[in-house]
Amino acid sequence: MSTILKKAASATVLNMAWKKLCNDKAPWSPDLSRDDMQKDHIYHILRLGEDLNSGKYRPHPVRFFPVNKGDGKQRIISAHTLRDKMAQRAILIVLEPIFEKYFHHDSYAYRPGRSIQMALSRVNEYVNCGLNWIIDADIQNYFDNIPHKQLLKAFKK
Repeated sequence: MSTILKKAASATVLNMAWKKLCNDKAPWSPDLSRDDMQKDHIYHILRLGEDLNSGKYRPHPVRFFPVNKGDGKQRIISAHTLRDKMAQRAILIVLEPIFEKYFHHDSYAYRPGRSIQMALSRVNEYVNCGLNWIIDADIQNYFDNIPHKQLLKAFKK
């Protein structure tokens, strides 16, 4: 098993993940409600750790549903089980400090210790220096088009 998964499967990291997600209302699994999981949550979290550690962990099927956007269009949302969110969060806790140093210093979205206010302050600095242009870009269906094989290959390095 990879060192990353071994660390993610540790009780310490899973506890950190649980603290971030303990108020999430998603079902633990397709056949176990959030309320029923809560009755014996330590068992279920430790079991997740064992599954990650042993290589038996397999994510549950993702549930997809549409939501209406403000412009009248719909967007498809994917809903993961709480168990899968816990596994993802545990891996994030391990990976984030490793990859954080590779991000551009002016990147603010979804970064620890960074806020919208910090990003706006940085934009203000650029405007005050005479840089007054902006590019608004959106990569259509970005997550559906991630080259997973290349990404996994890069992770192995």
